[in-house]
Amino acid sequence: MEIMKMAVIHEYGKSDYIMDDIIDDNPHIVLMLDYIKEHYPDDLYLMQCDYYTAINKIAIYLSRMGEIVFLNTTSYNEEILSRYGKSGIILMPKQLREEQIYDLFKLKDKLEELRELQIWYDIKENGKAQMKMGNSDIIAEYIKKKRYIKKKK
Repeated sequence: MEIMKMAVIHEYGKSDYIMDDIIDDNPHIVLMLDYIKEHYPDDLYLMQCDYYTAINKIAIYLSRMGEIVFLNTTSYNEEILSRYGKSGIILMPKQLREEQIYDLFKLKDKLEELRELQIWYDIKENGKAQMKMGNSDIIAEYIKKKRYIKKKK
């Protein structure tokens, strides 16, 4: 069974959903490295990342570039899954674009089964961030309080 391990909502609204098989259980970093090699081949920082790079470091870097990044943090170990449910993290850029908001609501619909979702925002250079927690409805609450950049005509 395939699940969404990661998602990237690009600055101008295009979304990529990175799926993987639960049984395969590839670490996020393997999937992320494949993804950045394909989508950011000219970015010197990203091209130097390897299997020892913390996935959050790459996600924070992408959010600073204006991307929204979702990481599925669910443990699919049966005992842990039944006890704690599904979870994930969304890292937000400083400003949202109108196009991203539309795709963020589509992502929200895909995350309704998560018991816990964290939204990291106002992420500092040292990795510290503000955080909101809840179920997928926290996305709508976050958007309501956020200013966004209107689409260029």
